[in-house]
Amino acid sequence: MRKTGSLLYLTVAASFWRVLVILAGMAVVQLGVAVGIPKVLPESYGAPYVFSHWAFRLPAAAALILVMYTLIRSHGSRPTQTGYTMLRLPVSPTQVFLSYLVYAVAVLLLCWFAQLAVVVAATQLLAALYPAFDWGKQMLFLTSVQSGYVHVLLPLLDGWSWASTTMIYVGLGFITAVGMVRSWQGKLLVWSFIFPLALSITPLELRSHSWSTVMAVLLVVGCCVEGGLLVLNLRKGVGE
Repeated sequence: MRKTGSLLYLTVAASFWRVLVILAGMAVVQLGVAVGIPKVLPESYGAPYVFSHWAFRLPAAAALILVMYTLIRSHGSRPTQTGYTMLRLPVSPTQVFLSYLVYAVAVLLLCWFAQLAVVVAATQLLAALYPAFDWGKQMLFLTSVQSGYVHVLLPLLDGWSWASTTMIYVGLGFITAVGMVRSWQGKLLVWSFIFPLALSITPLELRSHSWSTVMAVLLVVGCCVEGGLLVLNLRKGVGE
């Protein structure tokens, strides 16, 4: 357990500060965009319009992709040396993967909460700068029921959206953990970056779960396929 913890500590030390920098950059960009959209687009009629605009969603997609890439490359870009080192560790590849899985899922859930925190801050900022946007103490909840982007982050009483959003972020964590192990072989799961991009730049319709359901199902299928390939590789030993 101590050996696995030591490996996880090295992974966290190499990547977590970068994750925080990426999320801080995302927050700055999104808040700037939120403030700028009503100035550039006078037809903006409220916070839901601002949060549903592609310019506000795109930085979140970029941040998720960068975070996943940072975790996958947390052991550097020299796969041959890394793979050899991992093979010599006194811990099983399965233990290594499980430690990566816990860390990756925790980081992806942090990304979810960071996006929600940005939305909360942006609602307060918009209310302060644009009085017409101030809907009182219920502004965040009213925004959630009128913006597809915010509704996914804060589904309120929508049980399916809670389930699908959780599945998606946990699934992204699983795929990232697989990518962290596969990176020992010098392989990068480029296709996994499609999911956060598609989720963030595609307009989400309220009271429609079709898109989130499709993404959740595709992600589960991707997790099963990549998980199966990983098991085969681990049975052979890390490295093909």
